Amino acid sequence: MKIDKLTKQLKTHFQNNNEFKTRNFISFSEPCVLWFLESIANEEFLSSEIIKPLTEQTEENLPSSQNNNQNENNQNSLESKQNSSSAKIQQSFSLQQEESTKQNSSTLTFEQIESVITGASVNKCQNLNTAKEKLAVGSGIVFFEKSQLFVEVPVKIVPRRAIVEPPTNSVVRGPREGFIEDYKTNISLIRARLTTNKLKMIELDVGDLTKTKVCVTYLKDIASPDVVNSIIKKIKKIKIDGIIDSYYIESFLSEHPKSFFKQCGSAEKPDIVVAKMLEGRVAIIVDGSPFVLTLPFILIEDLQSSEDYYDTNIKVSFIRFLRVLGVLIATIMPGIYISFQVYHYKALPLKFLVTVLNAAYNIPFAPVAEVLFAFLLFEILYEASVRIPKGLGSSFNIIGALILGDTAVQSNLASAPTIMVVAVSSIALYLVPDQTSVLRMIRITLTIIGGVMGIIGIVLGLLFLVTYLCDFDNYGAAYLGPYAPRIKGDLKDAIIKKSVGKMKTRPRSIPNIDRNRVHSNEK
Repeated sequence: MKIDKLTKQLKTHFQNNNEFKTRNFISFSEPCVLWFLESIANEEFLSSEIIKPLTEQTEENLPSSQNNNQNENNQNSLESKQNSSSAKIQQSFSLQQEESTKQNSSTLTFEQIESVITGASVNKCQNLNTAKEKLAVGSGIVFFEKSQLFVEVPVKIVPRRAIVEPPTNSVVRGPREGFIEDYKTNISLIRARLTTNKLKMIELDVGDLTKTKVCVTYLKDIASPDVVNSIIKKIKKIKIDGIIDSYYIESFLSEHPKSFFKQCGSAEKPDIVVAKMLEGRVAIIVDGSPFVLTLPFILIEDLQSSEDYYDTNIKVSFIRFLRVLGVLIATIMPGIYISFQVYHYKALPLKFLVTVLNAAYNIPFAPVAEVLFAFLLFEILYEASVRIPKGLGSSFNIIGALILGDTAVQSNLASAPTIMVVAVSSIALYLVPDQTSVLRMIRITLTIIGGVMGIIGIVLGLLFLVTYLCDFDNYGAAYLGPYAPRIKGDLKDAIIKKSVGKMKTRPRSIPNIDRNRVHSNEK
C-alpha cells in the first residue's frame, strides 16, 4: 500500500487530531514514513535514535544486495568473455540484471532494520490495525513502502512525580520510598528488593479504550499456583471501557462483591508489598495508580503496620493492643452510651448518671437522634476538611471543632457527654485508617441497635458479625485468621508480636507452598 493512502487512513482513525504527526524520509533507497503522537512522544529520541540512523542507510548497505551484485558482476564478466561476439546475449543479460536489481531493492527485512535503529526495543507490527493500537499507547511506527514493513519503536514519555514518602504510610523509622503512578517505576522498586529469579511478572492489558497495563507479581515456589491462576483468570474476564485506578481491579477481584468489608490489601510502599509477597501473597500493580493490591487478604493485616517490624516487640505488642481497643471504642462506645442512658441507667454510678441526665435535660431530641446528629456533624466536617484548600485547613478545623461543637452544646442541640463520646469514637477510627469506611458502617448500625434493643442487641449484633466473618473465605484464606480458626503457629505475629528470628515459618493463614523462612545451619 502507498504511504499517502495509509497516512490518510490513520488521520481518519485519529479523527484528524493535531497531535498525530508524520515524517517522510528515504531509507535504504525506498520511501519511508514515521507516524507518532506529538503529545506523548519523545521527539529528541525520534530524531536521534530512529530518523538519523535510518536516513543514513542506502541500498548499498544491504548485505544481501551487495552479495548479489558481486555475484552478478562476476557472472557478467564471465559471460561477457565467453559471449563477447553475441550482442543479443549481452542485451538479454542486461535485462536480467535490471530485474535482479529490482528484486534486490525489495529484499529489506525486519532484522536489517532492527540492526540499524538504536532504540532499546524494536518490534514488528503485523498490519495497520496493530500499528494503530501501538500508536495509541505511545509508540512510533515506521512504514517502508516497497518492503511493506511496519516497525514499532516505543517512544512514550510521560511526566512523573518524584518518589517520596506516601502520606498514608508515613513512618518514624523504616524505608520512606513510595510508589508513584508509573507502573514501570513501581516494578523497579519491587525488583530492587527481590533480586531473585523466583520473582515472576505477568503483564495484561485491561480496558477497551485505555489499554491499562496490569502486572500480576508473585514469587514462584512460594505463592499458591491456584491463587495466582484464579487472579489472572478474573482479570482476563474484565470487560470494561477503561481502568483509571487499582480500585477498578479490586472491585472485580472481590470474591464477595455484595459485602462492604475490605477484601483486598493495598499499600503505597514497596517494603510492605515485598513483605507480603514473601509470605505468599500476590501483588497486582496497575498503571496510573500508586496503590498496589495484595491478595489474599485477612483482617489482621490492617492491625499491623510496616513500622511494627522496625521496633521492639513489647512496644509493638502494646500498640497493636491499642489498635484493637480503638476498634472496639470506635464501633460500640456510642451504642453502649445510648443503651445505658435509655435502658440500663440503673447500672451507672449515681454521680455519672446525674451528670448525664442534667446535660440531656433540655435536649429536644431522643438519645439515638442526638448521637446520629453528632455523627452527621463530624462526617460533614471530615469531608469538608479533606477537600478544603490547604491554606484554609487549620483555621477551618478550629472553627468546625470548637465553635460548632460549643455552639451545639450551648444551643441545647446536643449534650456535652454526647459530643465527647462521638468525638472519642471518631478519633479512634483512625487508629486503623484502612478500615475507617467499614468501621463507620458498623458504628452507625450498632448505635441504632443499641438505641432499640439495648446491650442485648449490641451483643447479638457482634455475635452475628463475628459469625458472618468466620465464614468469610478470601482466596482460601480465613478472614479472621489466625484466631478463627485458631492457628497456633501464626499467633507469633498477631496481636502479640515475637522477634523476626522466631518467625521461622510462613503464616498458614495464607495459602503458600514453602513454609520455611529461616534456614538454620546449626546441627
